[in-house]
Amino acid sequence: MIMSSRRSKCRDELPAFDSMAAGNIVNNCNNSDSNNSTNPIIIARIILRKAITLVFRDDNFIIRNLKDIIIGITFGAITVTILIALDYRGIINVESARTLRKVASKVINYPLVIANLEKELDVKIIKIERYNTIEQELKVANTNMTIMEKKMEYYTKDLKEKLKELESVKKEYDTLYNKIQTLD
Repeated sequence: MIMSSRRSKCRDELPAFDSMAAGNIVNNCNNSDSNNSTNPIIIARIILRKAITLVFRDDNFIIRNLKDIIIGITFGAITVTILIALDYRGIINVESARTLRKVASKVINYPLVIANLEKELDVKIIKIERYNTIEQELKVANTNMTIMEKKMEYYTKDLKEKLKELESVKKEYDTLYNKIQTLD
């Protein structure tokens, strides 16, 4: 039995399965535009399959070990996160997750850690009670500002009216003064 490998006539031609999945039953180099009904979901699946084969393909010892390390660390971190979340919700009981949460809260409440965080992030970390007090003071100050702005608006309007009245009185005064001056 003689087996021959056929090479593609066209370099950018898809393999047979990918061609059928993308919607091209016949993949001719000359007739590539006539059957171009590509489905984006199928193409995404093809790309994902190619990426997975590239990730799990063993080319080199160093690359294979790096992939194993990165995948192991990623899955380990995801597993620990899920366990902590499930323990926090009370779905499972993991003593080490509770201990980890307690230690983390003690570390984050340590004054030196807070000072370093404030310095690096350029923010001031305060307790929630102090924050609520400051927020209340700001609300009161904003309310007072609006009241003062309304009063200022009223006094400005009153001042304009008084200045108009003063101007008319001043004109009347000038006319009367001129009349008196002419009588003398």
